[in-house]
Amino acid sequence: MNFQEFAKEILPAVQAAAEGKPIQQFFEGKWRDKGEGSGGFHLDRIYRVKPEPQLRPYTKQEWEGVIRVRCKRSKAAVTIEQVNDDFLRIYNTSYGFVEAMKYFENLDGSPCGMPVEEENATSSSG
Repeated sequence: MNFQEFAKEILPAVQAAAEGKPIQQFFEGKWRDKGEGSGGFHLDRIYRVKPEPQLRPYTKQEWEGVIRVRCKRSKAAVTIEQVNDDFLRIYNTSYGFVEAMKYFENLDGSPCGMPVEEENATSSSG
């Protein structure tokens, strides 16, 4: 690969870094965060914009441990009134677990879901 091809390949990662987004490099068999002061870009490495974590909705048991959540749009804290096998009720409205993850977050701003483990893929697109 010549320098121009390399520059085109890493351009999305460089742009993301310029915007303050986290990037990663594939090194020693796994994706690693590339932090400040970690040097430049190397021809023998693959780079990518760090992907957003993949989440799965909380299970019934996990929802049962949550008392209040926050609406993503209004930021208002609300109380979970009921948790059933496949939905929960807030303000007399039922939300499936996937739907609840879309509209609500934990009071600290974290998502109402659990991370799904990432596979060690070597492609630069993630």
